[in-house]
Amino acid sequence: MKVLTLCHAFPFPPRDGHVGPIFHFLKHLAPRLELTMLTIRPEDEGEWREGLALFQSWGMRVEAAPWRARRKPLQALACLTEGRPWPNRFYSPEFRRLVARELDGGGWDAILAWGIMSAQHLPRRPGAPMLLMARDCLSLGHRRRQQANGGLGEWLQWRKIRAMERAIFGASERVFAVSPIDAEEMRRIAPGTRVEVLPTGVDAEAFRPAPEREQDGVVLFSGVMDYPPNEDAALWLAHEIWPLVRAARPGARLVLAGRSPTAAVAELAGADVIVTGPVERMEDEVARAAVVVSPLRQGTGIKNKVMEAAFMAKAMVVTGLSLDGLPLEAGRDCLVADEAGAFAAAVVLLLGDAAERRRLGEAARASIAEQFDVERLVPRLVAILEETRR
Repeated sequence: MKVLTLCHAFPFPPRDGHVGPIFHFLKHLAPRLELTMLTIRPEDEGEWREGLALFQSWGMRVEAAPWRARRKPLQALACLTEGRPWPNRFYSPEFRRLVARELDGGGWDAILAWGIMSAQHLPRRPGAPMLLMARDCLSLGHRRRQQANGGLGEWLQWRKIRAMERAIFGASERVFAVSPIDAEEMRRIAPGTRVEVLPTGVDAEAFRPAPEREQDGVVLFSGVMDYPPNEDAALWLAHEIWPLVRAARPGARLVLAGRSPTAAVAELAGADVIVTGPVERMEDEVARAAVVVSPLRQGTGIKNKVMEAAFMAKAMVVTGLSLDGLPLEAGRDCLVADEAGAFAAAVVLLLGDAAERRRLGEAARASIAEQFDVERLVPRLVAILEETRR
């Protein structure tokens, strides 16, 4: 089966929740399909060469458009003049031309687009059924932030992304959401669109328990640190929760791991707070943690950081929002708190109780491993692709 897959961000290296799930899906899809990936070439030449060689070793053909940075007014003009009425920084005329060239060659059984920022580069009639891996509902996240913080800018973002989703969902043969909450919102946005739940999943081979690598007193929060929900969580954690933890456990260390820390996050670095920036392998950071935390107060979709920690049998303290779409229960699989004092008390409790950390970690892994192992999810996606072709 000949499938054209679109990734506006080059899915290598798999360091974070944006490209990691794509990488792991492609790893397991490649042996089952004749895959051609269209992407945008990253700025880092070493990452491009290493990733390209790996994907080609899997039997994939890879074509990339050059990335050309444009100032905001020129980027908006490029979107509008090419019939994209929702200006955004991810649109690339060069990538659109690459997609058009491949589609003109014909012969595709299906198109698999990773997110609306990739799918926006497709023509209205691409000539093959398009399946959209939409993952989380972006407009829902903007709406929640607007409701929490107000502001005209966030309201305009919500309306723009909602219009973008409505058009792209409506042009898709099927749309896949990572959770029932996101799927329900997508159906409201584009009534009549066939929306199904398909979690992003975790590569169980990479994220395996490694209890021998745990370091005493290390607390981890991971994510792309310029993503607004992650930045908000990191600042709340450092300013309101962490001082309470340190008062009870003076030797504890907080690790904020993930690329693109904003200036506000970078300024948190100190003797007991480590801001890593990009990391080579996130599974190594998770392995070293005694406790993994997810203090998210904003956002949508399934939280990859929580899934990865569960696969590695880590004790976790999370907010209720962090469990959206996951079969994890408070007290059985993790500790849940939505107020700074209670969150800090839960972290302190786990730092001092190795047996409870082990109990929670093993329970979390048992609750999540089978349902969210990407190797088990891929055959379902392949079956849907085959059904679409027929």
